[in-house]
Amino acid sequence: MFGLALSTVVFAPSVLIGIPFMFLVVLLPGPGAGAWLLASVFLLMVATPGPTGNIWYLERGWALLVGGAFAAVTLRWPSTRFTVRGLAAVGTATLITALYLGTQPAVGSSVDWLIRERIGGDLAVLIEGLRTVRDLDPAFVDTFNRLLTTHLDLYPSLIALSTFGALGVSWWLYVRMSLGRTDGLGALRRFAFPDALVWLVVAGVALLLVGTAWAQAVGANALVFMGVLYALRGLAVMVFFKGGVTALGALIAVLVTLIAAPVVVGAAVMIGLGDTWLRLRPLQAGEGEAET
Repeated sequence: MFGLALSTVVFAPSVLIGIPFMFLVVLLPGPGAGAWLLASVFLLMVATPGPTGNIWYLERGWALLVGGAFAAVTLRWPSTRFTVRGLAAVGTATLITALYLGTQPAVGSSVDWLIRERIGGDLAVLIEGLRTVRDLDPAFVDTFNRLLTTHLDLYPSLIALSTFGALGVSWWLYVRMSLGRTDGLGALRRFAFPDALVWLVVAGVALLLVGTAWAQAVGANALVFMGVLYALRGLAVMVFFKGGVTALGALIAVLVTLIAAPVVVGAAVMIGLGDTWLRLRPLQAGEGEAET
C-alpha cells in the first residue's frame, strides 16, 4: 500500500485520469456539456506547466500513449468489459515503451534517473518534515530507506497499477457524465480478468530464478503487478460469497489487514489464483465471464 501511494507521486493523478478522459470525450459518441466542461478543466490542468523539469513531459507522454491505446481499444471493442480494455491499454503502452527504451539506452537511463530522482526527492522532503516534528528512531529511518529502495526497484509495476486505476476513474467519469450511468466499472464481486494472464505469474517466477539482475527486476515487477490484480480478484470472490460489504465489515477488514497484512494479502492472492482454475463464482445467465 505504501508503494502504491507513492507511485501516484511519480505521475500526477490529474494527468493519468485527465488525458484518457479527454481522448474518450473527443473520440467516443455521446458526451454532453458536462463531459466537455470537465474535459476542458482537465486540459487546463494538464497543459499548465509545473516546476518538475523533464518529468512533466515524461508523465504526459506516458498518459498520451495509454489514453490513446485505451480509446482505440474501446472504439474497436466497445462491448468488452473495462478490465480487458484497461489491461490491454496498459500492456500496449508498456510494450511500446519497453521496446523504445530498449533500443535507446541513453534515453532509458535518463528516464530511470528522472523517476528515481522524483521518488527520492519527494521522500527526502517527507523525512525532513517528520524530523521537524519529532526525533526519528534510527530503526524507523533504516526501515524507511529499505522501503524506498524497494519502491525504486518496483516503480514500473506500481506506475502500471496506478495507471490502470486511473483508467478506471476516467472510464467511470465518461460513463457517468456522458451516459448518465454509475455502473461503468461494474460490481466488485464480479471483478475478473483473462485467465491467460496467469502465465505472467509463471514468467515472473521463472525470471526471478534466472539470476541476472535484469531478469530479476522484470520478474519482480511482473509478480507485483499480477499479485495486486489477483489480490483484488480474491477480494471479489470473498465479497461474492458474503453477498456484500457493510461499512462495519469494511472497517474490520481494513483493521485486520493493517495488523496482519502479509497473511491477509497472501490469502487474497491464493483465492484469486484459485478462481482462475476452479471458477469459484458461478456465472450468471448471459455472462461470458465475470464482469468488472
